[in-house]
Amino acid sequence: MDVDSFKAAYDAMDKNKDGMISKEELKAALKEHTKDEPPEWLEPHDKAGWTPMPPEEFDQMLDRTVEGVFFSDQDHDGLISFEELKASIEVFMDCKAEDIGAKTQAREEWGGRPPPFLVTRMPSEQ
Repeated sequence: MDVDSFKAAYDAMDKNKDGMISKEELKAALKEHTKDEPPEWLEPHDKAGWTPMPPEEFDQMLDRTVEGVFFSDQDHDGLISFEELKASIEVFMDCKAEDIGAKTQAREEWGGRPPPFLVTRMPSEQ
């Protein structure tokens, strides 16, 4: 993991600069970096059937993701430290810094696709 890039992303999410990330700060960052649009790797015929999630469903998906990350709140203070977020992303979501906007790189283990937790749903699931 590129720790410097990850720390830069963490610091960018920490809008009030208190050294911790709240649920609201994390959700805002996810909303900024998560798009409800067809992934680039989808075949054109699959993209044709794509429809975006209703806004309330997209918001609920972001809430579930935030709650999943906050499962790593080791001291149960309602905030996520740098180390807690790093552990959550590495262990629970198997993502790296670039997946939260720190650095964009193709991930070979995903076949060049976006991280699995950012793919909201496949057209066949509509």
